[in-house]
Amino acid sequence: RVLAASHGAEARALASREPVALVVSDVVMPTESGRHLVADLRAAQPALKALLVSGYPEAADDEVVNAPLLLKPFSPAVLLARV
Repeated sequence: RVLAASHGAEARALASREPVALVVSDVVMPTESGRHLVADLRAAQPALKALLVSGYPEAADDEVVNAPLLLKPFSPAVLLARV
């Protein structure tokens, strides 16, 4: 089952209602970074798996959370393989 959130606060609200197995988030978002979101979600659910995506290759150099980075553009098949 896939849950969709349009911003970090919505993702937190969804994750507070039920366990989440995997979060896929862009690194750069309007109000916060995807890395910050993952860190916050892992505070409540330490085993949470995460996959970060970015169109900025330099994002790979800023390792704040232990999560793999998938660079854009990518195909649905590549996303599925990484998931």
